[in-house]
Amino acid sequence: MHRFLFPVFLTLASATRAQEPAQNKSATPSASNPTSVANVGAELEAMQKTDQLHRIEIIELERQHGESSPEVIEAWSKQDAIDAQNIRRLEEIIAQHGWPGSKQFGGKAATAAFLILQHSDLGYQKRYLPLARDTAAKGDMPASGLALLEDRVRLREGRNQIYGSQVTKNAADEWEPLPLDDEANVDALRARVGLPPISDYLKGFADRSGGRVNPKWAKTPDKKPNSDPTAPRARGSP
Repeated sequence: MHRFLFPVFLTLASATRAQEPAQNKSATPSASNPTSVANVGAELEAMQKTDQLHRIEIIELERQHGESSPEVIEAWSKQDAIDAQNIRRLEEIIAQHGWPGSKQFGGKAATAAFLILQHSDLGYQKRYLPLARDTAAKGDMPASGLALLEDRVRLREGRNQIYGSQVTKNAADEWEPLPLDDEANVDALRARVGLPPISDYLKGFADRSGGRVNPKWAKTPDKKPNSDPTAPRARGSP
């Protein structure tokens, strides 16, 4: 099974096995009291720990044994079962409270909700993508998080991604983005949603998981360096 990757808290994104969403539930927030909101927030934060339980371990297992090794497959099996449980609980929370955004539930709980959805089956992601878009438009979800979700859904539907958030390591042991809609302008598109340049993003994977950045996407020196030492340096220059 192909795994899409992205570095949120050193997270590897798991494509959970065929788990179809339950019947559609209302995403309209209920009039919840502060105690219940606090309890749900704490529960989501605890769910984030289970979301990460085996993912960091898998990074090291892949380095030691390879992506298709029995050790990695076993660890993913354990994590997939947790992911399936987490998304079912998140559906219940959404049905009662609407999307758990940062303004109501706090940043940690909101991040947990995003990670749980990002690690769920395509059916769940497509169901809640419109809600995520509305939440981001209201400033209650980072634009960068929505970009990651948009890319994930597009690739799973067989389309090119927009922001280059989903990456892979090729046969030459080089990190590179999966197919892009607009390669020439990907850094500009990433900047609009608060994501770093694609070269820096890929370097993060290489530093954590081994390999190197595909030279096509590696950061290169300016072709025409400024010869005036008193002039402002280009952004990103040492």
